[in-house]
Amino acid sequence: MVGSGKCYIYGSYHVTIPDIERWMEKVDVVLLEGFYIDSYKSLAKKDPIVIPVILSLKFSSFLFDAITWLQRLRYKLRLGIDFRGDAPHAFVLARKYSKRVEIVDASLFEVYEKMRDVFVKSSERFILALLGVPALVTISTITLFVIDFLLRGFPLSSLPSLLAELLAALANSRTLVLLMIACVLVAMAWCSRTFIRGINSFRDTKVVERVCELAAKGYNVLVVRDKRHVKFIAQELQKRGVPYEIVH
Repeated sequence: MVGSGKCYIYGSYHVTIPDIERWMEKVDVVLLEGFYIDSYKSLAKKDPIVIPVILSLKFSSFLFDAITWLQRLRYKLRLGIDFRGDAPHAFVLARKYSKRVEIVDASLFEVYEKMRDVFVKSSERFILALLGVPALVTISTITLFVIDFLLRGFPLSSLPSLLAELLAALANSRTLVLLMIACVLVAMAWCSRTFIRGINSFRDTKVVERVCELAAKGYNVLVVRDKRHVKFIAQELQKRGVPYEIVH
């Protein structure tokens, strides 16, 4: 496909102000990302397999909001800018230059309809981490303890009683709470990472298709998206014959 419009791709960091103002004069339309997850309640009732993914995404969103709040405070104090994230900042800037803004992304429900297997895989890893991390910690601790015990030349007859004391220490309420918290954090991180990586190409394909439509009509387009999306979008645009430039 060959169109008369051009695409500029900006790889953004969500918690940093995107340096895109110099490109605003060159483009007609700005495309932003915005993964919509507000349908999670109805989706969770429909299929419980999505619950671990939803919990992980909500936790990731909470962390992102916390980091964004800290960045917002820093930008407010240093530059007097009310920063609320890269996409909101790009939105305001595009409107300042009277550019058309579109949110081009998938929704949680849309991903479920097309890629339920990604939910299954992500949830399996969530459960695997919950079960596997405690077992791995316990086995590793016991193994290291036994190796250290033998290297020190202690008699094997006293090993069973010492192992029993070690297991009792591991079963301590405080240790169990800390281990449980660590397991949940690892599980959510692994689940969220698996899910996001699994659906990125699906989300980015929607962006590519929209860029192709706009470029074919002669519009110049600025895509502002997380830096991890840039490579796929650029490759797909190249395949489809749409002129593009990766900007920084």
